[in-house]
Amino acid sequence: MDKLTVDFLSFFVHYMGSVSIVAALISVPLSVHHIIAVRSYYIEREERLMDELSKALRSRRKADREAEFQRTIKTAEIERLAKKVATLEGELSAIRANSSKLQ
Repeated sequence: MDKLTVDFLSFFVHYMGSVSIVAALISVPLSVHHIIAVRSYYIEREERLMDELSKALRSRRKADREAEFQRTIKTAEIERLAKKVATLEGELSAIRANSSKLQ
């Protein structure tokens, strides 16, 4: 090889080596920063979604408890009214029996 080619190759190899080292020194910290930023974004997103989920579950449980309470109240009211009807039917039977005896 002639001297010009050797000089060019020695310059080019050193130049490319320097560019590669500088690129690595710049890209590695930037990549690490980007990875950390993306990770923290997804962690915050997961926390926000978990908060929304827990709020939704809490409100659903509260609604279920309220519905169960209302069912309990309605059941108690039905039982009370059924007893009252039975009592009134008993009284009506007694009145009919008394009126048939009187006639």
